[in-house]
Amino acid sequence: MNRLIVGCGYVGSEIARLWLAKGDSVYAITRSARRVEELKGIGVQPVVWDWYQPSADDNLLVLPKIDSVVVCVSHAAVEGIAPEKTHTLGLDNLLHHWSRDGELPACWCYISTTGIYAPRDDGGWVDEESDLLPLRPGSIAAKAAEDWCEREIFSRVQSGEANKGQLYGCILRAAGIYGPGRIPRLDVLRNNEPIAIDPQSYLNLIHVTDLAGIVTAVCDAPTQHRIYNVADGNPVRRRDYYEFIARQIGSLPPRFEFANQQMPTMNSPVHVSTKGQFDASSSRPAARSRGEGSKRIRIDLLKESIPYSFQFPNFEAGLTPLLPK
Repeated sequence: MNRLIVGCGYVGSEIARLWLAKGDSVYAITRSARRVEELKGIGVQPVVWDWYQPSADDNLLVLPKIDSVVVCVSHAAVEGIAPEKTHTLGLDNLLHHWSRDGELPACWCYISTTGIYAPRDDGGWVDEESDLLPLRPGSIAAKAAEDWCEREIFSRVQSGEANKGQLYGCILRAAGIYGPGRIPRLDVLRNNEPIAIDPQSYLNLIHVTDLAGIVTAVCDAPTQHRIYNVADGNPVRRRDYYEFIARQIGSLPPRFEFANQQMPTMNSPVHVSTKGQFDASSSRPAARSRGEGSKRIRIDLLKESIPYSFQFPNFEAGLTPLLPK
């Protein structure tokens, strides 16, 4: 099969390796000409294209008929582009390429983030039906892209207007991604620097290998649902997470500096931290950092309907082979 990855970075490269191991042909859109040789080195066929530039879409003419497209573009802010346009602008340009002949890739998968859920500080469980309130630029971009998928892709699935009803896809809301070369705050722990975070709050994680495996699983056949939370299903309190790493690397126990902040929860009006900022135009708190808040991500839907066995079902299993002894 011919697979296309848009944004073949940390996650996309892992997805590519799995598909290549199955004998699939993998193409990747990259904005950086510097990554061409790197992608070729792992067997990926690169297409250099800035998806924010519709005039450059002729670059995509080198692509064969694509069976699956996975969008795993970074959620980082892009200078000069509003957060709600960060992904949708590129998605519009990408769709324009296939709209010429009406033959869309059969499968569309967009990797979103659990950061789009409304903040809560009570450690409560969150599932795919929970309230949404994206506050950071990355989660705002993801929510806009999810809406785009609903409008431009999933609506065609319902109507059967595209590909004679052979169009399908889903959205994967990923928790914090870790893996080789990506262990959050490792250097901070080595240096025993204070961590400005509530040690009793919860952290939700997914190993990059498992995220990639789930992506390849959902791209093989239509899924029962359009949206899935993707985490390992074992939330951990941040104190336990950082203490585990500190023990493994032989550093001093972690130090925490946490101001008791009143932030919005699911059942309360908006409160503002005495240290925080307030966006008067939207009547909501300014963007919170990734580490704030405390919620536990439920993955029952994923486990019930996606045929996948986790290689790293908890953070201990995932971190132990990665940490220096």
